[in-house]
Amino acid sequence: MSNHTPGPWTKCGTKVMHGPGGTLYLCQCDIVEKETDVKAPLEEAFANARLIAAAPSLLALATQTHELCYELLGLANYISLDEGTRAMIASLVDLHNETLKKAGYVE
Repeated sequence: MSNHTPGPWTKCGTKVMHGPGGTLYLCQCDIVEKETDVKAPLEEAFANARLIAAAPSLLALATQTHELCYELLGLANYISLDEGTRAMIASLVDLHNETLKKAGYVE
């Protein structure tokens, strides 16, 4: 798998751009119903563009918190953590694994 275009990405209307001054066009976030050719509300397209533009930062956050959660689970035998806290950390590790796998960063 090839690497994604590095961040930062920026939102410009319903487009997601990259590069100095937003010179590289990454994607357009207009939403069109396939059967009817009807566009979704512009606010939804703007929201999708904001979310996609945040993807590189969100991936970095997920990767770093994934590592932190693994470290916390490793320390769980040496520090006092109640079962609820252990379960929460284990759940976060599972969520991170699922998310990073979807993004192609873990197998």
